[in-house]
This record gives sequence, C-alpha cells and structure tokens, in this order.
Amino acid sequence: MENGFNRKYIKMSDCPEIQDGWKAELGDWYFYTGRVEPYERRSEIHYGQVFPKGSRWLPRQDDLQGMIEQPADFVGCWPLVLNARLDEWAIGKGIYLWGHSYEQLWLAFVMHNLHQKR
Repeated sequence: MENGFNRKYIKMSDCPEIQDGWKAELGDWYFYTGRVEPYERRSEIHYGQVFPKGSRWLPRQDDLQGMIEQPADFVGCWPLVLNARLDEWAIGKGIYLWGHSYEQLWLAFVMHNLHQKR
C-alpha cells in the first residue's frame, strides 16, 4: 500500500479525532471497499465533501504535522522542531521506526499530544 498505509494504519486512523470534520481535497488518500485510493478525480465525489459512508481518510505526514499548531511567537523552522519532538517522543516510548511507518509514528504522536490517547 502507498505511504505506509497498511492495515494497522487504517485501523489507527479510524477514530473520531481524525475522521470528524475531514473534507476531501485533491491528493488525499482514503480507504474504501477494501482498497487504498488517492482522491484525484472530481467525478468521484463533489470536491470539498465527505467521502461516502464507510470510507476512511488516511492522513499523510504533512496532514498530521499540520494538526499541531505553530506558536504565534515562534521564529525558526517549525518542521524541524516538529521532527525533533517526534524523535524525542518516539525514542522515549521505545517505538522508533522498527516496524512502524512515519505515518504511524506521526498519527500516534498527534493522538498522544492533542487528544491524550495512546
């Protein structure tokens, strides 16, 4: 599957914290009827609308990073700071890269930091 979107990631993404309020955009990935598909054609659904019932959005790393707000007074390279925070968190949890995609790590990091979930 594309971008580390394996069965584990699909299951991890299937939660209200990630799915609620999501609107389709060109380039998004989603899981529907047993397949992972990119949203590329406007004919699939109306642009900006939620996918059909039963489909699941599969956020990319940049989608997940975008959920973590940059402080208004921050000066510097925010993506580097985020990556350093991810590395520190994952190593501290003992879950770094072995058997995990970066999408899985970012999703777990977002769920832990924004929603206090493990």
